[in-house]
Amino acid sequence: MSIDSEARHFETEKVNPYLDYPNKPILLGDISEAKENRIIHWTRSGNAVINLPNGEKVNIHSENQLERIEPTINALLGNLTPGSQYEELFNTEKDRYEESLIKSGGDIRKLNYGELVYYPQKNDLVWFAPRGLKMLAWLARNEIQLKDPDQKISWKEQREVLGKQVVGVVGGSVGKDILDRTRDVFLNNWLKIADPDIFDDANRNRVRFGYRDSMQNKSEVAAMHIHETDPWLPISIYQEGIYPRNINNFMLGNEKIGEPALTLAVEVCDDPDRKIDVGQVCKKYGIPLWRLTDFGKTFQVEYYPYDKITDFPLAIGVRDDRLFETREVWKNNPANRELFFDFAFALVGNHWKNDPEFADFIYQRNKTPFTKGIPQTAIASEGGASHTALHMASTLLGWKQPNRYFVDLRSGVQITEYQEKYFDTWVLTRDTQRMSEGTMTHEVILVDSDFRVEFTQADRSGNVYRELYNDEKQEVVVEAFGSHLFPIKT
Repeated sequence: MSIDSEARHFETEKVNPYLDYPNKPILLGDISEAKENRIIHWTRSGNAVINLPNGEKVNIHSENQLERIEPTINALLGNLTPGSQYEELFNTEKDRYEESLIKSGGDIRKLNYGELVYYPQKNDLVWFAPRGLKMLAWLARNEIQLKDPDQKISWKEQREVLGKQVVGVVGGSVGKDILDRTRDVFLNNWLKIADPDIFDDANRNRVRFGYRDSMQNKSEVAAMHIHETDPWLPISIYQEGIYPRNINNFMLGNEKIGEPALTLAVEVCDDPDRKIDVGQVCKKYGIPLWRLTDFGKTFQVEYYPYDKITDFPLAIGVRDDRLFETREVWKNNPANRELFFDFAFALVGNHWKNDPEFADFIYQRNKTPFTKGIPQTAIASEGGASHTALHMASTLLGWKQPNRYFVDLRSGVQITEYQEKYFDTWVLTRDTQRMSEGTMTHEVILVDSDFRVEFTQADRSGNVYRELYNDEKQEVVVEAFGSHLFPIKT
């Protein structure tokens, strides 16, 4: 098996404008071929001279010439199983590298092994191991971490499932964290990210970036950080964001320019209208959608299985007509803060009430000098980003995942919600676990009628009698219906 066959890397001769950004690394190819084709040569002083594809010549000081092959070799030496199918491949490459290293006498200019990459932003020239070898090293600690529920899927089958995905993220702040975690878990073929905004210091409390990234486009920075270790990975950059004229390119792809369609979509933007736009396209074309919402010390991950359930609603626990009704009311009075939150929380739910500080912000009970933006923290956003990547991978591998998973990181409150259709009725089953109180509450909500049943310490086997909560308490008979509780009569 060759290294190239392990790369899982799309190549296209078509000009795709979304793959470019100002400081994108330039692939110079195999070092021996680059020398032979006069793409690179060295001066007597040790400076490298590169002939770029656009005809420009670049001089690189010796201090900016970096050999980064050894970290890949060391990672595989410490993790590759003796006798594995990749051992012969690795040994061959290791021998080539060590032989070239000896012949070079420690002079990097004479090292004839590896792939050369030029990074314009820092004017760095980097020697990397071939991408296929690097991928093996990246996967070294992932081999047994993600399997199917029966624990039968092979490592190769797992790679075939996760590696072929095209993941698109709308929103570049917390979305940058999601893109990083997705790349780490999936090591997939293609990534996309869309955001028209730039990083400023208000983003610093939840996104990691440096002085070079400040005032730069969020989607470009997200791509640049990944390209520092994987310059070969195609990342489509929608630095103008997504809007009616380009949303199809982002979601459905564009064969004319070699832009692929999404297999998985993630939405983590601030604009509620854009949230609905993304949801409607996913729903229309059967693209599974994940939405991450983080506020205060809490996060929630939502899952919309449009690839399996074509009429799944646009929001969990809310009818589409009710969602659009709240949006219309707000649109008619856009300056009304309460009407905006009525619409926003119809879209993302009301579990934020579990966080008392965030609730004080919404109800304006504890005013601070900063009341315009929604309070967010890295504590929640990074946890939510990691869970989003895990939720996506687990779903692909066959695990049944909730349609909404809410976590309060301080109190330990966890809420899981599954929304399924019984006949013509959407039923939301909710389990709320309060760690500090040691209690579990089970609820069943008929989404179309807001009929709600609450069970405290409910027994899921057979018929149970508990209280119905609507406008007044009533007795209700409930029967176990499959794996869910379902009201049958009052």
